[in-house]
Amino acid sequence: MLDDAELARRSIRGFGEMVAALGCCAGGAQTEIRRRDALGARIDAAENPWFDAAIVPAGATPPADDALLPHCLWTIAAHVTGRVEDPRIATPCMGVALDAAAFDGEDAPDVEEPSLAVVGDVNDRAYGAVGAFAPLVRRRSRPRERAAGQRDVRLRRADDRG
Repeated sequence: MLDDAELARRSIRGFGEMVAALGCCAGGAQTEIRRRDALGARIDAAENPWFDAAIVPAGATPPADDALLPHCLWTIAAHVTGRVEDPRIATPCMGVALDAAAFDGEDAPDVEEPSLAVVGDVNDRAYGAVGAFAPLVRRRSRPRERAAGQRDVRLRRADDRG
């Protein structure tokens, strides 16, 4: 079983890898940021703090502000030299180990594997940013990349058809 620190480390790293992969799709390998203290991509066209972003790996010291870094730097550190937290986008994060006991047995949730295109569409709608994430994720087509989710019919609007 993963402890909270290891789950956080893996979740943070996974988010950085996802942003780096999307950056490659959006503008090629030159958009990727891969440093000891930052992992992500410069996706200027995204105009979205979730995607023109890099994470600071757990345990790393945040880099001082640098023109080569993306607009947004996600970190668990209390302070980053040369940067100011934007309270409009500051957000708690959540992770769950997919091998957790909650996914076993007869009470396990009905987990689906939607296409990345569906994940992009849902994400855009959820955050009111149609055209932000979906176009980037649609460019991804890798056999090892999969999504998992649980549909909650209580959250459907009357005009939803899915």
